[in-house]
Amino acid sequence: MDIFHPIDDLLFGLFPEAKGDRTALMDLMRKFYSHGNSEPKVSVENDLVRAITSWF
Repeated sequence: MDIFHPIDDLLFGLFPEAKGDRTALMDLMRKFYSHGNSEPKVSVENDLVRAITSWF
């Protein structure tokens, strides 16, 4: 599954621990969307965060 979300106040509201830092946001999203030993690929593309999960 591919998850795309614009980098905006809503996204930082969902991950407040990131405190406005994109790198921290990517790390938090990677942890959130991990399942067992499966860790998603998380990247930033044109002010969108993309998380690619393989466990769905």
